[in-house]
Amino acid sequence: MREALASDVAVVVPHVLHGLGGVGKTRVAIEYVYRFCPEYNLVWWISADQPVRVRSSLAALAPHLELRFPGIGIKDAATVVLETLRRGKPYGRWLLIFDNADESEDISNSNPYGPGTC
Repeated sequence: MREALASDVAVVVPHVLHGLGGVGKTRVAIEYVYRFCPEYNLVWWISADQPVRVRSSLAALAPHLELRFPGIGIKDAATVVLETLRRGKPYGRWLLIFDNADESEDISNSNPYGPGTC
């Protein structure tokens, strides 16, 4: 997993840990972040068990990306955050962890497909 996530490609595709509930997928992600957090400019944990929570978590990332847009809705804020991550500014090395997504398709619209890692 480390080799795949650390590759120097322009666009990183999401990496998915599959398995039944309770086998330790979240634990593996936590351990990865613990070991390699210093290699990223930004690490953001997203609870993906409900699609509406994914957009809310992405919108909550806006202030950490130095984005300010009062009066904008959560969906639009999340879209701006995804575009900002895709461009790699202000952070070129980011890590998004989507925890508890039932299917990778559930979060495919929430992946910025940029210089970071999901």
